[in-house]
Amino acid sequence: MPLLAKLCVRAVQDLKWKVDSVNDSVGLVTFQTGVTWGSWSGVSGSLSIAEQEPFVFQVVGTGKQNLSGGQLVALNIGGEAQKKAQKVIDKMKELSALYIEEAPSPTMGIEELERRLAEKR
Repeated sequence: MPLLAKLCVRAVQDLKWKVDSVNDSVGLVTFQTGVTWGSWSGVSGSLSIAEQEPFVFQVVGTGKQNLSGGQLVALNIGGEAQKKAQKVIDKMKELSALYIEEAPSPTMGIEELERRLAEKR
């Protein structure tokens, strides 16, 4: 799995949400949250990763409230669903800053970086 997709998965997991799928060939990661203010079934979100130029990426997120069972409406109060997607992107920025700070060389693997970050926590 490419590094950016791993970073996205790590961000979702750090927020204690569930990763549904990862398609690194098209740059798509989907996830679900738990219960939210607007929906008992949580929010479904997706993050699209696109390389703009070498080593420059754009991550765009979307979200929607889930409905389940007899639930008739799930209110997206204050753009809550989109804010969940943005929260993952913000977490990715935070984690990438840690990776850059910890990376002594460009050849270091993700596993070694994750081990060093785990030691810091």
